[in-house]
Amino acid sequence: MSWEVLTMRSVTSFFNPALARSDLRRHWPIPFLYTAIWLVALPVQLYLRHIAEGASYGTRTVSEVCQGTYSMGVIMAFVFGGVLAMALYSYLMNGRSVGLIHSLPLKRQTLFFTQLLTGFAMLTAGNLLVVLVSLLVCGEPGPLLVWLAVVTLAEIFFLALGTLCAMLTGWLLAVPVLYVGINFLVMAVMQLIHWLAELFIFGYQEDGFGSFTLWCTPVVQLVRRLTDPQGVVAEYVGYPIVSADVNPLENGGWQALGIYAAVAVAILALACMLCIRRRSELSGDVAAFPWMRPVLRYGVGCIGGLALGMILYSVTFGLARSNDIRAYLPGMLLCVVLMTLVCSFGMSMLLGKSLKIFRRTWKGTVLLAALLAAVCVCVRMDVAGVERRVPKTDEIESVTAQCRNIQPFTATSGDTETIEAIRAIHRAILEQAEDGDVDLDGTLIEDGQYIWIRLKYTLTDGSTLERGYNVPVRRASALYTAINRMMSTPLARQELVISGTADADSAPLGGSIYSVDTGDVRNLTAVEAQMLYQAAQQDVAEGRVISDILSDTGYSPLQVDITGNDWDCVLNLDNFTDDAHTLELVNRFLNDGDGESGE
Repeated sequence: MSWEVLTMRSVTSFFNPALARSDLRRHWPIPFLYTAIWLVALPVQLYLRHIAEGASYGTRTVSEVCQGTYSMGVIMAFVFGGVLAMALYSYLMNGRSVGLIHSLPLKRQTLFFTQLLTGFAMLTAGNLLVVLVSLLVCGEPGPLLVWLAVVTLAEIFFLALGTLCAMLTGWLLAVPVLYVGINFLVMAVMQLIHWLAELFIFGYQEDGFGSFTLWCTPVVQLVRRLTDPQGVVAEYVGYPIVSADVNPLENGGWQALGIYAAVAVAILALACMLCIRRRSELSGDVAAFPWMRPVLRYGVGCIGGLALGMILYSVTFGLARSNDIRAYLPGMLLCVVLMTLVCSFGMSMLLGKSLKIFRRTWKGTVLLAALLAAVCVCVRMDVAGVERRVPKTDEIESVTAQCRNIQPFTATSGDTETIEAIRAIHRAILEQAEDGDVDLDGTLIEDGQYIWIRLKYTLTDGSTLERGYNVPVRRASALYTAINRMMSTPLARQELVISGTADADSAPLGGSIYSVDTGDVRNLTAVEAQMLYQAAQQDVAEGRVISDILSDTGYSPLQVDITGNDWDCVLNLDNFTDDAHTLELVNRFLNDGDGESGE
């Protein structure tokens, strides 16, 4: 008697229509909602612009509306790409479902690509419907096809990233957490570093995120690259109108989309490999692979320990020591270590689905807490010399300074006098800090006052260094002398008395003298405005400007405006000395009665 075992042949196709139809029946509300939102955001807005503009409606208008939705397209791709990936691969999160699906005569590759292509087809079908409806409204296919390419490339990346996250975990609720975490991980880590530095390093100021951080944060980078920085026209028709003069796609938009699309291919290859090697019995676990367990345990412990530790410090020790220029190190260590233990042990319990995890994980958790404590100590001791750094003159491309009543002004590399004066202020602040004369104890200073000083260096290598100090400035101190030296430079004197923009090659066309007390206005002729502007420049050159940071400049009820061809400026009469020619001219113009006067 012979026995014959009947087996089902494995289907080798990468796509299964029956499975795709099942996905469409189960998940159609997601693309329906996606399409409904876009129908309101694009065709409806095109129709409203058509009504508002009438005969002037054309390709330019359609381009403006489409460009205005690029950033929205990134957000939509981010949200619906993640939601759709979570829905399509939800069968991997349930033991019964995954057992049933994996018992079918389908290879893992077929399952993977069927779900992926079905999800992509859902979103693309919605995009095509939006384009067709918009085409009926506007009749301009060019900008709409560009819009279709932009949103499709964005969707490819975020759908791929959502798919990768679904492969890494066996717990459905962990998919959105991983998805958001991976998208913003690098930016979150850099922000934690900035906050830690601000707590421990005197004067440290966050100067934004670097190029690497932005590229590792796809949502932010794509929105930046696809948004016109010159964006909003004065006209407003129920929604912001983005100018089509500068196409953001030509200013790095296509490059970013192409790079992320290429990265999406690599992500999909990795996700497919993980899908093939994924163990079905791990469905329901937070980590779908053993190597994910230490990554999640120590990653959550590190980031959660620092973030929650700093929050705990700010509401405990931080409130009690609000006048310190640096964080209280023992208090910070206590908070960071405590939160690291809580986060690491909590993640271990979640991974192990048990409360009895202490014996297996205490060594690694204690080591992680010790490492984070060591990081805090190193930052507080300024091991890298961040706090003490003053850029050399030949390293500086430009430096922007702001000090009390001086508006921010920028000295370029050619103005070595001003740059050296600003560097002297920076060194004097650090020397005063070493002597301990920086505590913000709230007491009044008899021979000086607290002054806020902000410095931003742009270095020749393209990087920036920004510092901000609120320090006591006392007469006869080195800092007082350094600030007054800076205020005596021609550039600083001009910023003290002339606010706004002025074109040295264009003569003033007029202006006005306005009395804040009475509301009277004395209009200036072009000749009078020219005389006042030249007098102010002469006073600046000859030093008839108050250059003492602790001097009381008094109060002038008069405001002098001077206008030219596409420029205007204001003369700050408070900062002129009593013998300034500018004050003499202002008084003469007010007294002689010439020119036009009005209310």
